[in-house]
Amino acid sequence: MHDRITLTKHLPNKETIGQGIGNFVAGLFGALAATGAAMRTVVNLKTGGKTPVSGIIHSVTLTLIVFVLAPLVKVIPLAILAAILIKTGLDIVDWEFLRELKGKSRVDVITKFIVLFLTVFTNLILSVFAGVIFYFTLKFFLKSRKDA
Repeated sequence: MHDRITLTKHLPNKETIGQGIGNFVAGLFGALAATGAAMRTVVNLKTGGKTPVSGIIHSVTLTLIVFVLAPLVKVIPLAILAAILIKTGLDIVDWEFLRELKGKSRVDVITKFIVLFLTVFTNLILSVFAGVIFYFTLKFFLKSRKDA
């Protein structure tokens, strides 16, 4: 989605190596492994962030909110926070992807909706695992039927 917003093409190998190095170093200090957060990236881009510095500023701001401004934040009504969360969720929906579903194969569409459903109701790791297993099992099954 980041590529669609910025009209660029990221380098997945570079990103994976960077995350691997970061997680390795974090592990040396007893920290948990982490990945990039799509929601944070999309919100950052849609609010005008253009460079990696905007991500750093975003992280510093969140850290200040958690450790310094927590007494002020805790008086914000939950209904306000829920509304912000809903608005942010709608902003990160990939509407272009939904429009392109017509041209996709049935296996691709079903796989994407299985992953979406499982991500919402279970967790990301399980949903990706199930999506990969479903996709390749169905592709293998359909190919073996075609060859028979």
